Amino acid sequence: GGSAMLSSLLGAALIVVSLGVVRRSYGAFWLAVGAMAAGAVIETARGGDMERVAALVLAIVILMPFRGVFRRRTTLTHAALTPGWILLVVSAAASFAFMLFFVERSEAYEGELWWQFAANEGAPESLRSGLVGSLMIGVFTLILLLRAPKFRPHAPSGEALARASKLAAEYGRAESALALTGDKALMFSEDGRAFVAFGVAGRSWTAWGGPVGEPEAAGEVAFQFLDAARRAGAQPVFYELDSAAAEIMLELGLALHLMGESAELELAEFTPDSALAAVRARAQAAGLTLELREPPHDAALFDELRAVSAAWLTARGASREPGFSMGRFSPSWLGRWPVALVRWNGRPVAFANLLIGEEGREAAPDLLRRLPEAPSETLAFLILETAEALRARGVARFVLGGAPAASLGPERGKRLWERFGAIFYRDGANHANFADLRAFKASFRPNWRPQYFAAPNNASPLLVLADLRRLISGEAPPAAPSLKAE
Repeated sequence: GGSAMLSSLLGAALIVVSLGVVRRSYGAFWLAVGAMAAGAVIETARGGDMERVAALVLAIVILMPFRGVFRRRTTLTHAALTPGWILLVVSAAASFAFMLFFVERSEAYEGELWWQFAANEGAPESLRSGLVGSLMIGVFTLILLLRAPKFRPHAPSGEALARASKLAAEYGRAESALALTGDKALMFSEDGRAFVAFGVAGRSWTAWGGPVGEPEAAGEVAFQFLDAARRAGAQPVFYELDSAAAEIMLELGLALHLMGESAELELAEFTPDSALAAVRARAQAAGLTLELREPPHDAALFDELRAVSAAWLTARGASREPGFSMGRFSPSWLGRWPVALVRWNGRPVAFANLLIGEEGREAAPDLLRRLPEAPSETLAFLILETAEALRARGVARFVLGGAPAASLGPERGKRLWERFGAIFYRDGANHANFADLRAFKASFRPNWRPQYFAAPNNASPLLVLADLRRLISGEAPPAAPSLKAE
């Protein structure tokens, strides 16, 4: 007896489980399969509706081949035997056991659904309240058991940085190495094959670039990041995305905004034109030379670089090192990378550390700094000579970094996101405005790759951009080292 009531009770529980299935929860997958299998067996044993049995079996058959995509951890599967887990499981088991016991003993109400019984004033009040209470406890504990553990941003450990470094070297572009600066929290996919690096400022969790790693795992960890940010009451944001990552953002339901373009030189095809050749000739006549130094670097080199960096910061009126979208000046960071150093009659006047990606096939300047009194050709000379040196070492691509797209600018009448697009590229290029920055990079006749910014449709551009500026300017503190995923 009580088949109608039992079906309605199971239906209420399956509504909760279905939410976990949508979130691709590992625990929800097996709960759903188990519930449907049990329903099919019970319906068959009682000689019930065979069409219902066939529908349940068909649903299981459809679901099983997709087992591999249900990898999201939840309290049910990843917190086993902790005191909280035991309490939740016991509560759920006790509540559903009471409901099953009640259904077996309620032949007088076997034709009613659970909410009809709860509203039946002729039924004993103790049974009505016991049924409703047990159902609420059972559903509530299911919700808690199927929730993903809350992620709290924390400073990355040495082990986490090593894992991210390996993934960035295998799957990432040169600029993906900025995930290793230590000022960003790292979130890994469940299988550890992809990660997202992000900073926290204001109400935004802002990821640097897209997810890095094996393509399927990259989509998974992007969803994890989106979910964790929303659970923390923050806006999930992705900054400086390429076209491949942009496809993942669309799948996540985020809005894409063109923020600029990245200038890239294919070194096998790159030949300086007459204007650049003239720049090189003037630079050499002025006494500029370039050294490409490989790590490990000695203390004397760091002293020379520090003098240039300090003068660069002073000239810009900066009271602190910028961050997030570039590395910070420190021997530990610069010591990881090759350094291109420009000397003017023997005096160091400019340098750039070179990030390496795609297993040595791509390079990109990170910190690009010069003395204010250096000749005007210094930066162009640094890029030209570095490109030649990299090509000789077998590097295929030299990424000069971002610049506002030709269609973007601060003019009135443009969409708010577009009007602020140019702001993002003023943080380290020694150029006064976005037009000069683009013109400088365009002089090398690069290939332009679009860069996007992804945020929820309802995100406020002003708030998101203000949070991003705090990260880039170095105003936002690094994630606290004492917090951890839990």
